[in-house]
Amino acid sequence: MPEPTSRVVVRGSNILRAPLLDTKDASILEFYDGNNSLMALLVRVLSTNAWGLVTQNDPDWHETLVRYGYLNVAKPMGEIIRTGL
Repeated sequence: MPEPTSRVVVRGSNILRAPLLDTKDASILEFYDGNNSLMALLVRVLSTNAWGLVTQNDPDWHETLVRYGYLNVAKPMGEIIRTGL
């Protein structure tokens, strides 16, 4: 039997109301601070039921932004893998 796909449910302040979002299609959830700057990503990784959280204070923040296409760099990906940003 195939492993069930996890889903994302987003609720407002009243959990008794219908969800704001209920989907199995979510792959990345973005979190923004009060200045509208990206501050964290929750990313579906490895399998359909595994998620990883990275924040702007994590040492691999820039590498994660590059990996998921949020940040463009002039280096080829092979070089980034070997030497880092």
